[in-house]
Amino acid sequence: MKWLAIVIDAVSLLKGGAVCSALHSYVLNGSPSTRVFISRILKEVCSPILLMMRQWMLEGELNDPFGEFFVEDTTRSLPPGQAQDDRFLWADRYRLNHVMIPNGLLSYELAHKILLTGKAVNFIRRCCGEHDWIVAGDEELLNGMAAFDVNALMGGASDG
Repeated sequence: MKWLAIVIDAVSLLKGGAVCSALHSYVLNGSPSTRVFISRILKEVCSPILLMMRQWMLEGELNDPFGEFFVEDTTRSLPPGQAQDDRFLWADRYRLNHVMIPNGLLSYELAHKILLTGKAVNFIRRCCGEHDWIVAGDEELLNGMAAFDVNALMGGASDG
């Protein structure tokens, strides 16, 4: 219970990837039993981030209503009804939110590659009109992403 109180205190004002970063620091500094405990919490907390990452990289779509993902859509700050011109889609629409990159789980370089991958997929779908380019042959990739486990990012921390 002591560790749970400590963790809740540490993340109470954080959200999304920032919570993952804070939790990851406890995985690195704790005893083996604490590591297992925090790893279980981290796995659950990272699950929505991994789903957003999957959707971004495979479909080029962001579904982040609470601003928790490390890729952000700059049009969220535009007044309602004012859409951004697609001519600026590549350069200006999406960017990294550095605070939300889950430190210790993703490097800046990997987060940047994820940003570019999603931007490319988004560009192909929006500007080239190619909506059905992920074909049935890609099911292995989709299944691999669906089964992805945060423990792989943490260097094999086990649930015990």
